[in-house]
Amino acid sequence: MTNKKSKRRRSSPPSSKKPESFSGPNRLLQVLLAAVVGATAIIFVFVWMTPIDDELEKSSSNLAIDAAALPTESALPGPVVSSSSAQIHPVPPSEATTVLPTEPAAIDVAVLQDELLGLANSITQSYPDDAGAFHFAAQVHYGLQQSQVAEEAWRKCLALSPTVPGPYAGLAELLNKSGRESQSIELLKSAQARGIDSYEMALQLAAAYENTGELELASKSLEAAVESYPSEDGLWLALARVQNQLSEFDKAELTIARAIELAGESEPALFIQMSALARQGKRELASQTQAKLAELNAARTANIVQFQDTYESVLRELAGNAMLSMSAVYEEHHDLDKAEKWLLRALELSPDNGQAYMSLASVYRKQANLASALSVHRKLIQLQPRNMLNYTNLASLQLQAGDIVQAETTLNQAISLDSSDVLSLSALARLKLATGNLAEARMFAARVLQLNYSVESLMLVAVIAETSGEIETARSAIAEARKLNPAHPLLNQREESTKQ
Repeated sequence: MTNKKSKRRRSSPPSSKKPESFSGPNRLLQVLLAAVVGATAIIFVFVWMTPIDDELEKSSSNLAIDAAALPTESALPGPVVSSSSAQIHPVPPSEATTVLPTEPAAIDVAVLQDELLGLANSITQSYPDDAGAFHFAAQVHYGLQQSQVAEEAWRKCLALSPTVPGPYAGLAELLNKSGRESQSIELLKSAQARGIDSYEMALQLAAAYENTGELELASKSLEAAVESYPSEDGLWLALARVQNQLSEFDKAELTIARAIELAGESEPALFIQMSALARQGKRELASQTQAKLAELNAARTANIVQFQDTYESVLRELAGNAMLSMSAVYEEHHDLDKAEKWLLRALELSPDNGQAYMSLASVYRKQANLASALSVHRKLIQLQPRNMLNYTNLASLQLQAGDIVQAETTLNQAISLDSSDVLSLSALARLKLATGNLAEARMFAARVLQLNYSVESLMLVAVIAETSGEIETARSAIAEARKLNPAHPLLNQREESTKQ
């Protein structure tokens, strides 16, 4: 799995479109921004600070790891808040005992290859009925160019668990690269027909169509894929390449611009852009792009390293991500000590692996090692200062440690970087509610509702309104939420709480 920079968690989309008449939302915003009525009655308080799941990056590389197989922060406990007093009950952290690596450890290629193969064999022997173990083994063997063994492991994995996307994408890539595109297409279409899909599967399906000259089918599948996964630059780049081959140069120009917007300028992207512009007769723009392409090519040529160094770099990445996958299997089986061991080993090989830090923080929270979890999340902010999820995760831990002031500082720092980040604004509204600052809680909730009209936002409004004694406002918000999604879990939770 290529360790791409971790993308910021996108705000949860609205549960449904806004009502045709926006009088309801406008009324709620007006009431929220009005003066706060004293908290004369607390009917229902539901404060949560546990962050939304992080969308861990997946890539089309040999060692892609399924988000479903990785631990997410959403399952972890947030601060405990009393429904009668809205007081946070902290859990004081002990001293952090983990020393995080700062420099990559030296490797011996032959030794590391043997270590990986030994791990692949041992984990399938330890968990012969675990699909994740075989997925891990397949990734290792595929990365080490042992395609036949990798294919057998992936097919065993799918026999054990036929509903997880990762093995389909891995096996499809193997089939595509071995010239068996028809088998790849059959595999992926069958999975999609059963509701199993991922952006990596979509990328491999399009690659199979493109390799066999079925460009219209490739274009159609990629157009659907970018609708489902709009932030995956690889899909936009593949679509632009296919559009160029179909002589749809005007479309390709717009499509590749989106890919560059998402991931920056690269040689493949600039080549596609240059071709699209030149074929439309936009010679000046094409020349400008060609000059950029020449600069990147010259920089790459100047930085060419010896083959051994290049192979060691690839092997280091392969091994680091293998350790990450292996730790997920151990965590699934509640063997947290081994999960921690292999995550730390992954970080020895790749100290900047953001996904390894996220998984390590999850393990530490499950071990109730709050101090180490705090240390890991601070490191994550250093590595990924634009990933807003890191700030909400750190603030959640700081609350658990009883450091309310620092938690608020962390969230304000996130908002200073992105004033429209719904995740941080929602967390800050909940923090203000938990600490009794209803006026500011209402202000932040109003901003959240403006940015993201959803069940989650409306229920946040309802909680704050009820706590403030604004019963009619709360009822209006809940009614609007029911219109959007009457079966939403938050509404079900509310109904259960009111029965108790």
